[in-house]
Amino acid sequence: MTETGFLIILTSNFQFTIPPEVAGEIIKQTMQTIRPEGKGQDFIVFDPQAKELRVEDEGRTMIIPTKAEDKCYAKLDDFGSVEALREDAGMPELNTQYAVTIMLAEDY
Repeated sequence: MTETGFLIILTSNFQFTIPPEVAGEIIKQTMQTIRPEGKGQDFIVFDPQAKELRVEDEGRTMIIPTKAEDKCYAKLDDFGSVEALREDAGMPELNTQYAVTIMLAEDY
């Protein structure tokens, strides 16, 4: 079984460092943008010094300007199957093979 929903993981550093209104915008932009490999960008850099949105890394990485004071990343991981992610996460109710981790750059 495969599915294209996402398990969202926020690092504690991200949760406690980024103000809620900015974190909400980063999460929203991530969910609107991130896609499995070959279908769009599977890595996003939220860069406070970026002046414009751009794509790098042969289309894999999107750079998005942000109001966050710290650089943040969103990274999509494909576990290969729903069952593999269920087992890895210890969450038998999951219906996706994709996990998206949103973190500060220093957490990567």
